[in-house]
Amino acid sequence: MPRTPSDMATESRLQRTAPSLLTLISIAAVAAAFVGMAREAVSHAVAVHLASGGLASSAGVFSQVNSPTRLAGTCGTLATLALGGLAALLVRADKRFTAGWYFLWVFGSVCLMNSGRLLYSAITGTGDWSVVIATFNPPWLWRVLIGAAGIVIYRPAVRFATAGLRGLIQNRELAYRDLWRLILSAYLTASILLTAATVLHPVNSGLMVLAVAATSFGLNFGLLVVPAFISEPVEFEPIAPRPMPFSWFWLIFALLAASAFLAGLGRAISL
Repeated sequence: MPRTPSDMATESRLQRTAPSLLTLISIAAVAAAFVGMAREAVSHAVAVHLASGGLASSAGVFSQVNSPTRLAGTCGTLATLALGGLAALLVRADKRFTAGWYFLWVFGSVCLMNSGRLLYSAITGTGDWSVVIATFNPPWLWRVLIGAAGIVIYRPAVRFATAGLRGLIQNRELAYRDLWRLILSAYLTASILLTAATVLHPVNSGLMVLAVAATSFGLNFGLLVVPAFISEPVEFEPIAPRPMPFSWFWLIFALLAASAFLAGLGRAISL
């Protein structure tokens, strides 16, 4: 059956609505850079204030944790979880697929999936929460508690990421065929940028690049399972999802934010 001009116009319109890949990557880079800088700023501030105020040697809990820098990593994780919760609330308040929505979705997902650091520390005995495991007795009990907390918190992180995208598809703001485009842009961009930052500013000289990459990509792995929880809707008529064209603003913003993050701006900020 030959296609009518209206059919051809509809197909052409639908082809033009695919979100710009470069814009998605740019937005994800800005979000990931903000996550990293916020984490570094809080960690640096905690270390500086504890050291300058003498709290590391006088306060009850801090006196057991003899390194404020090690404690700072724990506080950085807690800070990103709090920021992720705030972003989740904002995402739920807006059901439109916009650049701002995607930024908050990536920012919230990456922040909340930082809860995987608890599970990582529980399994390996290293990482941000190793200071808690090594300080308090019995260590095995703290490993179990921290690991359980990591699992419990990570599940809502995946649910948040899933619910946000499912809502856009149900509201016809996003086409199901573009689902992986959004997810892979967020996953790969955030993981690569966070890995690069850790490699450029290692915690210790013996840090292995492969281990850092495995950690960064592993923390955000929950993004890759999101499509498994979203069913393709049955469309009775063609839809025209909200477009997201190429944006010079987001590209330049991404370059500036990524450069600042990789240069160590977060550690230079004193809260």
